[in-house]
Amino acid sequence: MFETFALPDGPDKIKMTKARLKFNEQDFSGAFKIYQELYNQYQTDAELNFRMAECKIQLNDQSGAIPFLETARTSNDKIDKMLYLYLGKAYQEADRHEAAIAAYEAFYNVKGVQKADAEQAIFYKKQCQTALELIKHPVPVRISNMGEKINSEQNDYHPSFTADGKIMILTSRRGDGKNGKKDPNDGGYFEDIFISHFNDTTREWDKAEPLSGALNTDAHDAAFSITADGKRILSYKNENGGDIFMSKANKGGKWSAPIAFPKSINSPFWESYACLSLDGKTMYFSSERKDGFGSADIYMSKKEGRDNWSKPQNLGPKVNSTEDEVGVFLHPDGKTLFFSSKRANSMGGYDIFKTTFDGSEWSTPENLGYPINTTGDEVDFVLSTDGKKGYFVSKREGTLGGFDIFQVDLGSYSVMASADLKSETSNGLSIVKGTVIDKDANTIYGAIIQIIDPDGKKIAEMESDEEGNYLLTVEGDKDYTIQCAAAGFNSLTTKVYIPKGSGSTASISKALVLERK
Repeated sequence: MFETFALPDGPDKIKMTKARLKFNEQDFSGAFKIYQELYNQYQTDAELNFRMAECKIQLNDQSGAIPFLETARTSNDKIDKMLYLYLGKAYQEADRHEAAIAAYEAFYNVKGVQKADAEQAIFYKKQCQTALELIKHPVPVRISNMGEKINSEQNDYHPSFTADGKIMILTSRRGDGKNGKKDPNDGGYFEDIFISHFNDTTREWDKAEPLSGALNTDAHDAAFSITADGKRILSYKNENGGDIFMSKANKGGKWSAPIAFPKSINSPFWESYACLSLDGKTMYFSSERKDGFGSADIYMSKKEGRDNWSKPQNLGPKVNSTEDEVGVFLHPDGKTLFFSSKRANSMGGYDIFKTTFDGSEWSTPENLGYPINTTGDEVDFVLSTDGKKGYFVSKREGTLGGFDIFQVDLGSYSVMASADLKSETSNGLSIVKGTVIDKDANTIYGAIIQIIDPDGKKIAEMESDEEGNYLLTVEGDKDYTIQCAAAGFNSLTTKVYIPKGSGSTASISKALVLERK
């Protein structure tokens, strides 16, 4: 006589416990492997499917979590209070925005959910609504990967350009940096800073090479921005919670060892994503210091004398949100600031936003729109001086591997225009630069250079730097008057025509020679 044995009511409890222990130890792959051993026999078990989905989510595989979450919902949608929130987020990242909204709305009706989780669902729902609206009205741009000369199979990010668009720096975790070794903490190559030059003959960027000098070390080295004149780089080191440094280029093109900014800038908290205004006297950066509105906020500091900086000022709740604001870039026009944020009117991940300073306050940030932004992360946006080309970092379709740097053609879409004029192209800006010297070719520091338009209005002003250099941007295809004054010298007034660029930013050089009194 044979006795039949019924299968247990659910997956083996001992194995489920072992898998949960691995999950709690953050061994998500190990936990998933144990769950997978049980899956063939219990494919519709709600708890097993939910636990497998949790592993997928922690492994950054939201799309892989969807079938497990859907099965758990079908079998028992009360298996866990977080089911619909997880399902909504997975749908959202898969661009299934309407399904995500339905899941978030179902989450509202789950009894006993935490207030913070309910607020998060409302927040995510707003992002989905933003995404649906932006996708309905795509902006007229052309986006392309910058290719193998700039990007690699590893993560490439933090692009920055000189004002004339001839030099580009970037940070990369590719294997041909100074160290060439992998970080044992995450298995990736150490970060290094790379440089590329635009070839005017081929009209292409040269292959990016490691930056020469003392800026790159055997550890992680990341650069946020190169100044408009190409003579200074703002970089980051994971010291004191994360600090901002500056390196200078010598006449041979080699870069000095980076020097940390003073404590007025670098707090005990994380500081990052720094950039300088065209005249080098104003810095914008992200910081996680305590007086912010979210985790990382954008701050501004003014230079005082040669080496000191003022107490940073938070840009306020209109610009900063409860989410992170990162990837800060000030356009050479001195009033247009771009940054990335996951705020409510983003599409889901980090989106690129623009705000403009009118002399007294910053405007409400505008989303640059789809397909520049997606439900993934778009960060590190920079804009050419003439406003015709943008560059940003994304992990979208078409990457060579990891995050890549993309170029966006803005010929039919002016991100510099106001919200109701986006379809119009702007005239863009051109560059006038040079050195202030005396008759013996000695450079003059602190000379005041002003540009006056045909109506007699001052439209640009700056002081010459320690090497006597100046660089200003103005609207092209116009006649201007340049006025230059310095203590102990006679003032100089000269006329100049500044052209407008066609395929690239127009730039003219003008030496200003002053006579001693």
